[in-house]
Amino acid sequence: MDDLEHSLDNLSIDQTPIYLLKTRSSPTDAYETHFTQTSSGKQVPIFVPVLEHVFRDDALRTLRRHAERFAFAGGSPATKRQIATNNPAKKYGGIIFTSQRAVDAFAIVVSKLDPSKLAAIFDKEMP
Repeated sequence: MDDLEHSLDNLSIDQTPIYLLKTRSSPTDAYETHFTQTSSGKQVPIFVPVLEHVFRDDALRTLRRHAERFAFAGGSPATKRQIATNNPAKKYGGIIFTSQRAVDAFAIVVSKLDPSKLAAIFDKEMP
């Protein structure tokens, strides 16, 4: 929090603080570079680090359930039975991870799946 207080203390009256709810990336942070270069010093990025991160068990359970129902598998469209039983088969065409925490969460889900079914659950062609 000392960095946050230091950043606020150094603001001048004509500068606008831009609060970024993240830890500064190293060696450089793209947000810091962007605001510093494009605003002529009028916008000052202030990083507010994450104090605690907790995975939501309900969200991980939902993701696991979707994987077990072949939501990440390619192939033909869902059958009438899959639709009738609310089976989200073939629901996703890809996965985009936006942070290391997202990768960690997905790794937890995959580790809880039946290893003998992984080849069928995930399409080899999925990006």
